[in-house]
Parts: sequence; C-alpha cells; structure tokens
Amino acid sequence: MATPEERPGPRPKDPPPPKASDETEARRRLMRDYSRYSGLGIEFSVTVLLFGWIGWKLDTWTGLGESFPLLLLSGLFLGLGLGIYRMKLRLDPPGDDGSKSRPPRTGGHRE
Repeated sequence: MATPEERPGPRPKDPPPPKASDETEARRRLMRDYSRYSGLGIEFSVTVLLFGWIGWKLDTWTGLGESFPLLLLSGLFLGLGLGIYRMKLRLDPPGDDGSKSRPPRTGGHRE
C-alpha cells in the first residue's frame, strides 16, 4: 500500500502558518525600535567625530592647534549642532511643527 506521499495526484495543502502572537509582535516592534535608535546614536556619534576630526586636521594644517585648537572646537560644536538637527528631523513626524491645533478665530468680539 502506498503512503500519502507516494500516491499520485494532488497533495493536500499544507496548513497555514500559525499567526504571530502578541508577544512575538511586541518583540519585533522592540527590535525594530532598537535598530532605529541604535542607528540614530551611531549617526550622531559619527557626525560629531567626523567634524571634530576635520577641525583637528585643519588646526594641524594651519598651525593653529599648537596654541589653541580653535578649529577643532568649532568642528566639534558644528558636528554637535548638525547631529542634534539630524536627530530632530528623524524623530519628529513630518508636518509636526509642535504647535497645538486650534480652531480658527472668527471676528474680534464674542457673541
């Protein structure tokens, strides 16, 4: 006698995969958020370090670094500012200007 795998003809469909539980969805959401915020942190750090390195290179090239590392400090602060700006752009949803939506005013007096 032939087993079901050996019988000719259409095979029965495989059962549908089990639905993801709430715990699995929560774990996926957590990993997605972890990846997103880790990427933001790495991007922020690289921005600050890159601009600091550029300032240090400019200081050594111009010779200003021997007395006071002005371009290094400028590069660090510029990188810090740009890093914060990029982080704000990526964290705030588009179109969110931070103001509360209020109904428009009509006229100058109350009725």
